[in-house]
Formats: sequence, C-alpha cells, structure tokens
Amino acid sequence: MSAHPNPLVVDLDGTLVKSDLLIESILLLLKKNLLFIFLLPIWLLSGKAHFKYQIASRVQIDASLLPYNVGLIDYLAEQHEEGRPVVLATASSELLANPVAKHLAIFSNVIASTEDTNFKGDAKANQLNKAYGSGHYDYAGNSNADLAVWSHARAAILVGVPTGLRRKVENTVSI
Repeated sequence: MSAHPNPLVVDLDGTLVKSDLLIESILLLLKKNLLFIFLLPIWLLSGKAHFKYQIASRVQIDASLLPYNVGLIDYLAEQHEEGRPVVLATASSELLANPVAKHLAIFSNVIASTEDTNFKGDAKANQLNKAYGSGHYDYAGNSNADLAVWSHARAAILVGVPTGLRRKVENTVSI
C-alpha cells in the first residue's frame, strides 16, 4: 500500500515541460503547411477545446525532445516508485498529453482536454474533484489558471511561479 493515499496531480504546460504544447503544436502545424493559418481562427470559433483538438490531430510532437523540468520529473518518478498515484492533468489536448505520459511512464492516469472539453481552471478542478474528491489530492502547477485547482487541493506544489502568484496560493492552500 502507498504511503501517500492522495494522488499527486501535475500540470503539463509550464510545469512538467518548460514550454506550452499548444504553441509548439501550432508552430509544427504552420511548418507543415502555412495555409493552416487561415483555419486557426475558424477552429477557434468553435471553442478552445475544438481549436486545440484540430491542431493536435494534425501534428505529432516527439515527447522525447520536449524541454522537461527534470527536477520535477525526478520527484514524480520517486513518488511513483513509492506507489503513489501520479496523475497528469492538463488543458493540452489528450492527443498531445497521452504521448508525453507514455514516454515518461510514471503516470497512473491522464486527464486532458478533449475535442469538446477544455480542462483548464474550474473545469480541471471539477474533474479532479469528481475523480479524487476535493482536498484529496496534491497539485503541482505554475499559473493563475491553477488557482481554481489549488483552492481544492490538499497541498500545492509551485513550479516556477512569480512572487505575486505565490502569495495568492499561500492564502489559499498549504504549500
């Protein structure tokens, strides 16, 4: 049995990796064919989830080449080896998140945006609360959008956050 019954949930963009997979995938898409630039606003009209899905369905990111946060990955791998559930929860498309999870082989579950749902902010918090219960998971993140999740987390792990955001989180949850 795990010494940590509460899952450790980690964000992808800016936390697990030092970049944003949406931006990287847009650049790959435009490198593939610059004419996709005319479809981007059309896809966005159908919502952010649809936008991300349309881009991700047309590119492949090599998960082995991403700029990972090595210190965080070492910590996550250690937690995984101790039997703690480690969950990747991201607003990135599932088409991008799943290859990252497969490459790292430390995640017990992946929660990622689908064609219909953008798991960012409140939507991510609601999904995590539904899966694990409010106050029953720890969350590693890096942005203001993560405040909604941190407010329900048992503990917060801050990855490269500015001082102002750190103060907001400290007023919300234990670090």
